[in-house]
Amino acid sequence: MLNMTIALPTAPNLKGPRGSPTVPCLDLWRNMARPSGSKPIGRERRPVRAGDPLSLQIDTLRGVVSGEGMRVISSREGPKTLTAIAAAKEAAATGQAVTSV
Repeated sequence: MLNMTIALPTAPNLKGPRGSPTVPCLDLWRNMARPSGSKPIGRERRPVRAGDPLSLQIDTLRGVVSGEGMRVISSREGPKTLTAIAAAKEAAATGQAVTSV
């Protein structure tokens, strides 16, 4: 598989097997039909809710548990997301890289 980096005005971006979201606006760049490193990609604008990321994640979890919300990610990915949010908040607060949480 060809792995390319595309310079975008909203960079930096995260890379994954099914697409790359840009930070902080969370535009999702991907091949709309199927994952591919050699086919044209398109941008999907994702809505971003304002607020504390950890609180928003907990609100989403609360909705899923109560049956009022829809699951957005797998139960395996949830704790990883919370760990990443905690690490990002710690790095922002301390100005230091976080290597483990």
